[in-house]
Amino acid sequence: MNLDQPIFELPICDVCNKPVEYMDGRNDINFDARIFRVKCHGEVQEVTLTALTMLDCEITVGRAFVRERLK
Repeated sequence: MNLDQPIFELPICDVCNKPVEYMDGRNDINFDARIFRVKCHGEVQEVTLTALTMLDCEITVGRAFVRERLK
């Protein structure tokens, strides 16, 4: 087993187009949810997924810090 490899894929930062510097997840038992937090270039972003949201869904790692693109 290679311990240098992460056990999961990190989201890609939409600002710098590299994997985020840090990611963690924690349970919120008050709201039956999981809170994921990423950090990159000094900013922090959180997303909350409720148990209902995660039920019967395939959740994949995506992009972080996505800015709405102007047309």
